Parts: sequence; C-alpha cells; structure tokens
Amino acid sequence: MRTRGRPAGLLAALALATAACQVGDDRTAADLTDRATSTAPATQSATRPTTTVAPLPTVPPPATSPTCPATPHRADPDPARPRYRLSVDVRLDENVVRGTTEVRFTPDLDTDRLVFRLWPNGPRTAPAAAKLETGQVTIAGRPVASAMEEPTILVVRAGALFRAGQTVDVAMPWELRVPGPANDRISRNGDAMRLGSFFPILPWEPGVGWATDAPAGGFAEASTAPVADFELTVVLPEGYDVLASG
Repeated sequence: MRTRGRPAGLLAALALATAACQVGDDRTAADLTDRATSTAPATQSATRPTTTVAPLPTVPPPATSPTCPATPHRADPDPARPRYRLSVDVRLDENVVRGTTEVRFTPDLDTDRLVFRLWPNGPRTAPAAAKLETGQVTIAGRPVASAMEEPTILVVRAGALFRAGQTVDVAMPWELRVPGPANDRISRNGDAMRLGSFFPILPWEPGVGWATDAPAGGFAEASTAPVADFELTVVLPEGYDVLASG
C-alpha cells in the first residue's frame, strides 16, 4: 500500500540509523567511542582533537499512521441498460449452436433503426469457418424487415422512429456454425467448445448511437457491447457441463 505525507525529518533519521548500523560487525556506537579513545597513539599531540561517535537520538513515531484516500463511489449501472434473454442449444455432434435472442432495449436518443453485430462473421473468426445467421426478426411479436449491410452488421427497421426512452422488445432465432480447433473465442477442440460474443449483440453507445466501425480483427469487438443484464438457458448433451463468466 502506498503511503502519503510521511514527515521529511523521519526519513532523514531513518537514513542515519541505517548508515550507523552498516559498520561491518556488531559493534555499537559506544564500542566505537571506546575504540577511538583507547587505541589513540601514545605520541598523539595534546592539541589534536579526539574523534568520538555520539549515539543517535531517539526519533518518536508519527502521531498518527498514514491513511489511504477513500475509494470513490462507483456509478450505478444505467437503469435503462439492455436486458437479454438467451436460449442456447449446443449440438456437439453437428458443431452447431442454435438459439434465440430476446432483448429489451431503451435508446436514449431517437434512431431510425436497430443494429445487431454478428461478430463470428468478422475477419478473425470467419476464415476459420465460423458463421452466424439469423432468422425472422420480430418486435413485440410482429415480424419486421431486416437486412445484412455488412458481414457483421444486421440492420432492423420498423418503418418508424424508435424514440428516446421508448422500450423495444426484439427477438430473433439464430444458428452458429462453430469451427474446429482455433485460438479464438469461438472454436471446437475435442470435447470442449468455446463460445464468446457468439450471439447477435446490440452495439448501442449511450449518448452517441450505434457503433458500426469495421471489425478490428481481434478481441476489441466485444467492447462495443454496452453494459447489460443477461438471463441464459443452455441445453447440452448428456455428460457435459458449462463454465460461464462475464
């Protein structure tokens, strides 16, 4: 722990004490004084001063111990953050994951569309044969138009503005084809399957709007997903377990 406000006088005293202890053996300051007086040559001039070493003064400890500054209060999560409900069916024999995404989203700015990022289709994972495809998109249970504008960008339009503060309930089915062994977020290696940023994700930035930058080709893509709540249901083959983090 770093301390602050240590008195300069105390630092100086500690430095002196350290120097006095580094004489090469266990002799004390008093031993040095006796040696200086008892080993002086017999022919020493009476006017030559005798060298003595006085003991160091005792330095009292600080009146109070240094304290660290108080930890600042963390901001509470946005109460209007997206809330996802995911159903995931892992089919290891097919190297496929099928699922549905339902998300409740409240923009803080007017927008004429909804945008979902399909990160498995990016330049890092797609060459390894990863592929995420979506089915019919619905808003409040009603089918709406959607189109892939880029491999990682699905745009949903309802023919009207999504107003700031207006909550939207969106749902869609999807299917993910998982590649074989790879040092990546999405891969299948023997009996293990790794899934990261594998479902359609809303890249909304509060106060800014949709993040539609081109994929960086690395792991930075997931940073465009806002803070959100997730409820996840996973169906697995018998004998397998799930380890989840987030």
